[in-house]
Amino acid sequence: MENRNLENGRHTANGQLTDDTAVSVIRDTGSTVCMVKSTLVKPEQMTGSYEWCVLVDGTMKQYPMAVVDLDITPVYRRYCALCIHRYTPI
Repeated sequence: MENRNLENGRHTANGQLTDDTAVSVIRDTGSTVCMVKSTLVKPEQMTGSYEWCVLVDGTMKQYPMAVVDLDITPVYRRYCALCIHRYTPI
């Protein structure tokens, strides 16, 4: 696993989904949820439920939930994740 700092100070790690799709993971120790780009989620991974999330700018949005397996060596784990269509940095 290669950790690196981005220009804005976020910590990232290289990971892998169970279908061998390589992903870059932003680790945010202040976050209480896991988010994944919806194009990386298969229909059978969707739970059919939705969860509300308060974003860093204070807005509340509702996102569909999915179950994803993520390998960020040495940690392999199953996550309940909010599915987002696109990521917009602030």
